[in-house]
Amino acid sequence: MQAFILETLTGAGWRRSGETFWTLETATAMAKLLLKKKQAQRVRVLPVKVNLKAVAEFPDLVPSGTRAES
Repeated sequence: MQAFILETLTGAGWRRSGETFWTLETATAMAKLLLKKKQAQRVRVLPVKVNLKAVAEFPDLVPSGTRAES
């Protein structure tokens, strides 16, 4: 699955945002908004890949004493 994050250039250097955008259009719109509000000097849109397979899930739905042994 494709997603996008923003990297903004401010006086302190490049900083990556924690927000994930699921379409290029929304990422681009947010980049333009940050520039318009003068919250960044430059903005880069970076692609990220989101794996649909979880590495962990909480809460654990299978109690530890009831797992089938392999």
